[in-house]
Amino acid sequence: TRPRRVRIDAIEVRDYAWPRLLFRVACGRGTYIRSLVRDLGRVLGTGGHLAKLRRTAVGPYTVDQAVPIERFDRPVTQQDLLPMPEEE
Repeated sequence: TRPRRVRIDAIEVRDYAWPRLLFRVACGRGTYIRSLVRDLGRVLGTGGHLAKLRRTAVGPYTVDQAVPIERFDRPVTQQDLLPMPEEE
């Protein structure tokens, strides 16, 4: 696979206890976190893989705005939808 440019805005270490590292990444579109972890493991000489991955935001939408899975016992209505963000 050919290398490609990605944008990493921030990496925040949340917890560390060998061999586990919990961190948060703010990044641009098209960034593969699995590849980032693999590459960090190579650079550190330790290897690396993901045990868990959770997306908490996509563009202006956050996980706090997500519809809980229990809500899907009835059809989605117009009131369930979020407004589209303004184009810049």
